[in-house]
Amino acid sequence: MARRRQDRTGRPVTAQAVAEQAGVSRATVSRIMSGQARVAAETRDRVLEAAAELGYQVNMLGRGMNRQRSDLVGIVVRGATDPYRASLFEALLREIDARGLQSLVSEIGDEAALDRTIARFLQYRVTGVLVTSGAPPIALAEQCARLGIPVVAINRAVAIDGVDAVLSDNATGGRLAAESLLAAGCRHLGFLGVEGGTYSGLARSAAFVAALAPALAAGRATFRPITAAGPDHEAGAAAAAGAWAQPLDGLFCASDVLACGFLDGARAAGRIAPRDFSIIGFDDVPPAGLAPYRLTTIRQDAGGVAARAVALMLERAETPGRPATIEAVPVALVKRATVGPAG
Repeated sequence: MARRRQDRTGRPVTAQAVAEQAGVSRATVSRIMSGQARVAAETRDRVLEAAAELGYQVNMLGRGMNRQRSDLVGIVVRGATDPYRASLFEALLREIDARGLQSLVSEIGDEAALDRTIARFLQYRVTGVLVTSGAPPIALAEQCARLGIPVVAINRAVAIDGVDAVLSDNATGGRLAAESLLAAGCRHLGFLGVEGGTYSGLARSAAFVAALAPALAAGRATFRPITAAGPDHEAGAAAAAGAWAQPLDGLFCASDVLACGFLDGARAAGRIAPRDFSIIGFDDVPPAGLAPYRLTTIRQDAGGVAARAVALMLERAETPGRPATIEAVPVALVKRATVGPAG
């Protein structure tokens, strides 16, 4: 919240002072400064000129107190070091700013942090809460919903009344990956996910296996899951080291980070894509398009996810009682250099 310039008495400049200088009512000043008034252009110009001359700025937090909610949006993050989550976070900040709102960011790592976050959100009377974690704290969503605070879970659907969700279209992504690998002639297929799984990873794996089902039933393909110890590049590389005990010529990965790690681990084992196997990632983060990867992947639309998440939050604020909504944002196959005819 920007600080207002002080008048000659040392007190902050008020809307009343602007009203007196512009020759209008205080209510007119408030409506114009909040962008809600339909007034003559001459009146608006006079008020804005007076505000600029006096150095008046709207007290956004105070205005929120009067409306029972502020112009702050709570963003809950956990592990934003992942490239896709980082891009999603940036997209959310841009979208919130474009709508004239402000962000209040909180990272939750334990129950104490959860309690502090809920207290902060209540204290500042946030307009709504966006939860970006792949494994969002359900307790936070439940409590915010009980208190009437709009909540949108991103990249995970949650079965909580009044809580909306926006996620990438994992079902289409899994299907596109399966079709591409089968079309390339792959017959021994795998899915690389994280130990324990995440909501998105499990959804992508399930869609991938479902799309493979006819080929598996006909004996034209085999499938096996491959597990990485963590979500990072090193875990992907380590998974590649032990992946060749059984035939593998096509691999779909839960993320680009895992896929790039697997490519490096496979290269260390003397196996090169697409000469020896084909591989598809998910996310389309910037490193995926660079040498030495040139990774074929499923692109998530971080900007589209952010726009829909903020829109649903604001819709919930205006219509609290409407049924919960789950929206899937389209994905697309990005063809590069890691899928080719099986050798």
